[in-house]
Amino acid sequence: MKIDIIEIQNKLSLRKRNVTITSGAKKSAVLIPIVKRENGFTLLFTKRTEDVEHHKGQISFPGGATDSADKNIIETALREADEEIGLKKEFVKIIGMLDEVHTP
Repeated sequence: MKIDIIEIQNKLSLRKRNVTITSGAKKSAVLIPIVKRENGFTLLFTKRTEDVEHHKGQISFPGGATDSADKNIIETALREADEEIGLKKEFVKIIGMLDEVHTP
C-alpha cells in the first residue's frame, strides 16, 4: 500500500477532532514525525531515557509539557521535538492534528 501524504492530510482535515479536558491535568503535546525516505514514509519514534521524571524507558513520539512561552500545542510539539531529537521546525510541515486525550 503506497502512502500519499496529501491523502493523509485530507482525511485529517475532514474528521472532527475530539478534545477531552481533564481537570488539573498538565497540558502537553507530541509530534508524530512522518519521515519521507527513498522507499516511502516511516514514523519516527523515540525511546525515553531512565533519567526523565515520567514515562521512563517508554517508546514514544517526541513531545512533552507545555511551556509558558508556547502560544499553542503545535508550538509545544515543535519545541519539544527540537529539544529531544534536534528536529528544527523549519523542516516540519504540520498536516493535521489528532484528538487530545488524557495520558496518565
